[in-house]
Amino acid sequence: MINERYYKFYVDGSYTTKVPNKYGWGYVMYAEDILLHQDSGVGAEFIESRQIGGECEATIKALEFCVRNRVPDIEILYDYEGIKKWVTSEWRAKKRVSIKYKKRIIKLINELKDYNPNVNILFTHVKSHTGNVGNELADKLAKEALEEYKI
Repeated sequence: MINERYYKFYVDGSYTTKVPNKYGWGYVMYAEDILLHQDSGVGAEFIESRQIGGECEATIKALEFCVRNRVPDIEILYDYEGIKKWVTSEWRAKKRVSIKYKKRIIKLINELKDYNPNVNILFTHVKSHTGNVGNELADKLAKEALEEYKI
């Protein structure tokens, strides 16, 4: 069970044909409903999977932040089911994006456990475009990263 002082990371990805061969990613970090950190960018490695590449990259970037900063208890809030289901093997990772994503996430989780064996990581699904502030902000960051790249 996650303790009272845990950190929520909303992750999201974006894709548009207006920016060829790139997807956007974004994540936001909250503690007790206070926005503490946000990050976004563009990627191309998994462009064949469109916004799913961004969803995966946002999650990887969020967990890399957790490793660098030794974040103790983490909740990853996502709107794309694969974010959790590839890691838990509820879905079989068959494509390049899911295979690499799963390997990287498991490696990051193990790194977190190396410094804190009691680290808690919870994956929680949220519906997209329903007014959830964290999810909407992560979505906005992913879209803005593509817009900024286009300029």
